[in-house]
Amino acid sequence: MSGFLKALIEFMAIMLTRFRLVLRVWLMTLMAVNMTSLYFIDTAEARVVFAALMVGMIIMTIIYLRLGFVRMLGLGHIIWIPMIPWLCTRLIQTPPLDSTLKYWLLIVIVMNTISLVFDAVDVVRYIKGERAPYYTLERKTSKNE
Repeated sequence: MSGFLKALIEFMAIMLTRFRLVLRVWLMTLMAVNMTSLYFIDTAEARVVFAALMVGMIIMTIIYLRLGFVRMLGLGHIIWIPMIPWLCTRLIQTPPLDSTLKYWLLIVIVMNTISLVFDAVDVVRYIKGERAPYYTLERKTSKNE
């Protein structure tokens, strides 16, 4: 298994096993809302949200590979900074008949904005010196790994 794929699996395992329940529920909801982009994939908005989600996972996995599970992982959502205002303009331009798309866009905008606030706090805390990994995954050590 490639180092990147292994790191991605470890990263996801930490989120699913080490986080408090409320944080796991928040992250799973956030991921589900963003993954709902696949339902609307025929729209430009959904393609952008899905692409941003994939780019974010790549960025976070690279950070995890280099630094561990640190507060700097919030940088993985940096692409949401230009995406959210663009989605706001698209929300305004979406015809009223596309109410399901409008509701989904609104939920993505609200949830991703909340997530960005948490991410910004984490990145600032990292820059100010809180650099120790705050979650770890026990690793098996063997000659085959």
